[in-house]
Amino acid sequence: MNHLKNKLMRIALFNCNGLSGKVNGILKFQEQQKIDLFILLETWDNPQTSPIKNYFIKLQKESNQLINGGRRHKGGILLFGNSAIKNLIKIKYLDEKKNFGLIEIQEVFIAFGYFSPTLSHQDLLDFFDKIDELTQNKQTILLGDFNARMGSFSNDH
Repeated sequence: MNHLKNKLMRIALFNCNGLSGKVNGILKFQEQQKIDLFILLETWDNPQTSPIKNYFIKLQKESNQLINGGRRHKGGILLFGNSAIKNLIKIKYLDEKKNFGLIEIQEVFIAFGYFSPTLSHQDLLDFFDKIDELTQNKQTILLGDFNARMGSFSNDH
């Protein structure tokens, strides 16, 4: 049976500013709200492990940055949700720099990304170019943290 037939897909996005101390609350929210697909940004997670088991996609940069109590990794994107939705996900593209990705679920494209303030404007343009290239003007949901890239308007990038 098709999980989404005659049903809306419930998607949540959360910039968690690190998973530490937040996993139980995130999982509780996902269960209570019946979130089909949960996208976490800025997980600062270890590239080899995750406190959230059964995730679908993980993009995590390596880092040697030391903070109080250990290492903190940069950025991080984690997708997880209910098991029925996992079988419907088609991965269309995962950025080699680990800034963004594109999936398809039943003819709907979902583009997701995290762009730290230190990334170049070109990284964001690459994201939009990849969306244009792969979706070919089909129904697309765009989700992410773009850190208010105002360009010359704010004179900060």
